[in-house]
Amino acid sequence: MFNCHINAQKISSPSVTKLVLVFCDFHPATRTHMSFPSLASLELKSCHGRAPFLESMPSLVEAIVRFDGYCADRCEKSAFGDCGDDSCEGCYGSRFDHTSCVCLKSLLEATHLELSAEVANYVFRRDLKLHLSYHTFAKLKTLLLGEWCVTPEFSELIWFLQNTLILERLTIQIPEAPKYSLDVDVSTPEWPFASRHLKVVEIECKEVNLWVCKCLMTLGRYGIAIERINIKRTSELYGYGCDTPVVFFI
Repeated sequence: MFNCHINAQKISSPSVTKLVLVFCDFHPATRTHMSFPSLASLELKSCHGRAPFLESMPSLVEAIVRFDGYCADRCEKSAFGDCGDDSCEGCYGSRFDHTSCVCLKSLLEATHLELSAEVANYVFRRDLKLHLSYHTFAKLKTLLLGEWCVTPEFSELIWFLQNTLILERLTIQIPEAPKYSLDVDVSTPEWPFASRHLKVVEIECKEVNLWVCKCLMTLGRYGIAIERINIKRTSELYGYGCDTPVVFFI
């Protein structure tokens, strides 16, 4: 579905196996529940309003989920949607339980996963912080993480390195100028724990900046050899207006 207006508390189907929602309008103050237990392929991109609540999808194989500037779950002052300002529409301008896992728990069965969001979008970070301490992406083989995971400690990236035991390919998108400070050191673990199946890590960026260097240091500390890391410079992230990429081996 493209450019559809979805004004419903719940949409569901017991038999649908593939679902595409692009540039669709969800309610700005309430979450639409999505129940598709037979779904094998999900594409949810660039939708307006609140991110929908995804219910269990045990048959899921692949998913592309992208929250960008159209998503109402965003705040420039808080990484987890809890800035404390009651007038903040992004954090508090809604009528739902702020403690519920919005989407990541429903994606745990995926083999191929793309999770993209602007830095100000907090849905993925809050899901990880509040709900996934004791879960793993046990089947995940390919993963793309957007700029939402670029934080001073790279804690979201580290979480995925710890909890994707058979991951083979990882792509990390780094924005041109994240809002966070770099004044945080990443501690070195007692032993590396990156998946021994991991063959390639690709960093996509517009320029090789300090954040790229910080990411490289983090990957190295967690057991990923520099020979497995490629840097690809692009004119834009998210695939809009990309020039022919240049690949650096470092």
